[in-house]
Amino acid sequence: IPESRRFQLLDEKGNHWGEMTYSMGESVMNINHVGVHPAHQGEGLGDVLVKAGIEYAQKENISIHPICSFAAKFFSKNKSEYEGLLK
Repeated sequence: IPESRRFQLLDEKGNHWGEMTYSMGESVMNINHVGVHPAHQGEGLGDVLVKAGIEYAQKENISIHPICSFAAKFFSKNKSEYEGLLK
């Protein structure tokens, strides 16, 4: 839900599994937090959330600044694939 400055993962019953929150700067998405429900950690859901943010940033032609440690680690591991997107 980009309007609310968050992306959420919900199951088919509407239970909250995780979210990524961000703030906007001048043509940059600052990823502030990526969190996944403890019961679903280690399932790659954090990556799914960051990739949703990447898709949004690419569509809007904006850069990403990964502030939270999870997002920073994701981009560090995938640097060659996304380095042109980073601020």
